[in-house]
Amino acid sequence: ALFIRWLKPSDIQHYLFIGAMWVLLTLCFEIGLGLYVFGMTTQRILEDYNLPAGGLMPVGLLLMFLTPLLAAKLREVV
Repeated sequence: ALFIRWLKPSDIQHYLFIGAMWVLLTLCFEIGLGLYVFGMTTQRILEDYNLPAGGLMPVGLLLMFLTPLLAAKLREVV
């Protein structure tokens, strides 16, 4: 909400782009932190993204992707 006026999204695609950027930045942070700070293997990091094995990261990322659009719809901006 702090930067939404600065970004000036005008249609649904802009809100989805913002959500996609959030997801991309989160993935970079999670993978970078896991690999370089905590020394995890790629296999261990990918386990968090395996839905059948109980990894819920894809659900969180989907919600993160849709949140800007959902917030705009709730505020009746779009």
